[in-house]
Amino acid sequence: MNARRSLLPLASSFVIVTFCLSQDSGRPCDEELERVVAIAGAGEFSRAIVLADSMLRGCPDFAPGWWTLGHLFTEIEKPESAAICWEKYRRLAPDDWRVLPGLIQAYQSQMDSVRRDERRALLLRMFEDGKDTSLASRTEYLRDAFRVDTSSVEVYEQFRPTGDRQVFIYFYWFDSAGKQIANFSLGSYERDNQFARELGRIKAGERIYHLDFNAPKSHATYGMYYRSPSYDGLRAIVIGAIRGTISPYSTSTFK
Repeated sequence: MNARRSLLPLASSFVIVTFCLSQDSGRPCDEELERVVAIAGAGEFSRAIVLADSMLRGCPDFAPGWWTLGHLFTEIEKPESAAICWEKYRRLAPDDWRVLPGLIQAYQSQMDSVRRDERRALLLRMFEDGKDTSLASRTEYLRDAFRVDTSSVEVYEQFRPTGDRQVFIYFYWFDSAGKQIANFSLGSYERDNQFARELGRIKAGERIYHLDFNAPKSHATYGMYYRSPSYDGLRAIVIGAIRGTISPYSTSTFK
């Protein structure tokens, strides 16, 4: 799996899924969008953005156009512009949950924790509501993606962790070629919780969380928490661990 995956195939297929949104416009928005996607598919993102912007001036209520333009701005690493496009899309298609992970990522890139957390809370509410089967069937979503020097990280948050060994977030670490090196995970295991309750360290209903490093031949623990830690704190530890500026509490190696 590549660390930075293009979302343009999703944008292209989305034109077909939401064709009804532009049927009553009487304007050739769909044909123009097909040209935008074709140009972007050839790697000419700046040219595709100019064409998409021109298209949307004539079709300002064309939701698939805003969806696609947002993805184009992510390709040239302009999360502020991507967020503006996706917010316009969300106003036109408020029931489509698929735009929310993109907004969460865009606001994370801008260090806008308020709007990030608002969009995340909305996504989790829509998941719990269960009305959209395409969302209800999901187990996770891509919460964040960032670079650490020459490597990259993709972060997946689990919607509803279950079982005795629950994992809430995975940080997948990739090298510059897109090959996975290892992962970091925030977990909470029932065995640890029971032991902590017996020692009086947590109360009934509370949990212990741990941030672990997992590789084929090694394991390390970078943090233990008596309450759910902040995402920004975890992110900082993962970045420090990758750079070697933060050391683990414990390590194990395997043959």
